[in-house]
Amino acid sequence: MKEVHKFVVFILLLILGSFALPAFAQETTYQEAPMLAEMVAAGDLVPVDERLPVNPMVIEPIEQIGNYGGTLHRALTGASDNQGWRTIAYESLFEWGVGEAVAVPSLADSYEISEDGSVYTITLREGLKWSDGAPFTADDIVFFYEAVMLNDELSSALIWLNVAGEDTEIVKVDDLTVEFRFGGPYSLLPLSLCFNGDEIIIPKHYMSKYHPDFTTEEELQAEIEAAGVDNWTQLWLQKFDEFLNPDLPVMGPWKVDIAFPANQMVATRNPYYWKVDTEGNQLPYIDTVVSDLIEDQSTIMLRAAAGEIDFQYRHMGFGDVGLLLQNEEAGDYRVLRWADSTGWFTLIPNQTHEDPVLRELLQNVDLRAALSYALDRDTMNEILFLGTGEISHPVGIAGDPYFVDGYGQKYLEYDVDLANELLDGLGLTERDSEGYRLRSDGERLSLSISFRPFETGASAVDAYELVASYWEAVGIQAIIDFQERALWQEYVLTNQATIVGNTATSFMWALDPRWYVPTQVNTFWAPLYGTYYSSGGTAGEEPTEIMKQLQDLYDQLTVTIDPEENTAIGQEILRINNENLFMIGTVKVPFQPVVVSNNIVNALEDGLANFILAHEGQSKFYQLAFINPEE
Repeated sequence: MKEVHKFVVFILLLILGSFALPAFAQETTYQEAPMLAEMVAAGDLVPVDERLPVNPMVIEPIEQIGNYGGTLHRALTGASDNQGWRTIAYESLFEWGVGEAVAVPSLADSYEISEDGSVYTITLREGLKWSDGAPFTADDIVFFYEAVMLNDELSSALIWLNVAGEDTEIVKVDDLTVEFRFGGPYSLLPLSLCFNGDEIIIPKHYMSKYHPDFTTEEELQAEIEAAGVDNWTQLWLQKFDEFLNPDLPVMGPWKVDIAFPANQMVATRNPYYWKVDTEGNQLPYIDTVVSDLIEDQSTIMLRAAAGEIDFQYRHMGFGDVGLLLQNEEAGDYRVLRWADSTGWFTLIPNQTHEDPVLRELLQNVDLRAALSYALDRDTMNEILFLGTGEISHPVGIAGDPYFVDGYGQKYLEYDVDLANELLDGLGLTERDSEGYRLRSDGERLSLSISFRPFETGASAVDAYELVASYWEAVGIQAIIDFQERALWQEYVLTNQATIVGNTATSFMWALDPRWYVPTQVNTFWAPLYGTYYSSGGTAGEEPTEIMKQLQDLYDQLTVTIDPEENTAIGQEILRINNENLFMIGTVKVPFQPVVVSNNIVNALEDGLANFILAHEGQSKFYQLAFINPEE
């Protein structure tokens, strides 16, 4: 298959110094959407010059200056499908460049890095405003620090902001300037802000009344009772949800006006949005985004094939390509082929399993190698992807800054004799009356593959049933355990799974290291070791030596500024993964189909299906436009 994307990977953090984007001259005249001009004329909105910051972020459209107007149609599965909105609407201090894994100042106007790489001074654009017109200032960023980072009940998932084993400080310098002060050099901050940075964009003027440190106990209790929740943390999470709370002020291009569970989620343009195109037109071009509530993914696919979806790949997979291509002309859309970075049917043995006999086996690389050698991946490829898939393990991917050519290719041969030899070498020579191998305690060796619905372009049930048949052939009882998403998540995160079936991330993994380093409970191959790391040793279990080595290496990576040294550390992490086969790959999907209406311009043609890069959000929805907005 021909290469369908070329990504420029550049770790901006590794160059110490400062960065700022060009600005429009002060005399620039700005234009606005007709619907906003009507509001200004009616006296319901201040003029565009007063709504924009002094130095708006200037965006060069992918293809052309767009027309104002129109409604963009998408489809989501309901209130739990919030990532389908977040990836096209979130904003941060930094954002990804178009088609590049490069951090670009966004809400930030400029930044400077101290000589030792431990302090980042970030200056905001002057005159930024929330969607309700309130000023966005350094106070909002510091509010995140005071309300969330310093609060034990809200800060558990903020590992990316704790460096060198020490807490981070966020300090206000003046109304437009904040300092991020780390315990040592931090090599990933702008990139991490591109990925996770929307977490710190909190409207202090709105959210203060939902936090015990910023309001009275009586006022907070009244809010809790009015919201019908049990405590203030539930209240906070309910209110700080732009997907489901239309009252929350936002910094994104559209603000939700009608939220699920309505049949349609409706979001309209933010009149205070702070980006403009190269001719001074305030973005976004599109007036409204409507997401239909469609719980059944097959119905979403049929809607797409009928031309009723304008831009989407969420809930669409390679298995639907035939239907989509067949209906391109009738549906008046085109199908883009974005490269895929996650679409393996992966097998992830749980090395912290509660059963001590199973744990010892699953921690042995010979068992994992035997499980891999038993798989006939060529046949899987033919059945699942008509022979067009990629056979490999997830150990990074070409284009990732730490990838080494050849990684992900060990233990891939289909060799039943070698699989049996390795299993026998583990002492699994005795068998029961049905031919299954017996463990050292006399129990049958049984491995359950627990997985949820996920989209890789073929049926996960079919894929894992094939895996089960291959393992049965070498004397291992394999049980297919297909679970509803929420139940599966609880099952896996409470350390109950034996083999986790899931996709795996391979691109820019240093921003989400749990796939290759046990850093969180959702490191599926070692959840208790991940919990130990994320809790600072107060929960979970103390890791084995090899797990400690990975954790130590990742700690070094985050504080190493020198590019060559940083790259060497990341490559060592991947080398250990490559040798030890913590995640067993099968076949990866050839590409991710993306449906784009022929009435849409400025779509990114060659993207990478990757959640770290914000999925479809890579195409910068604020600069998408309709050729004919009235259609």
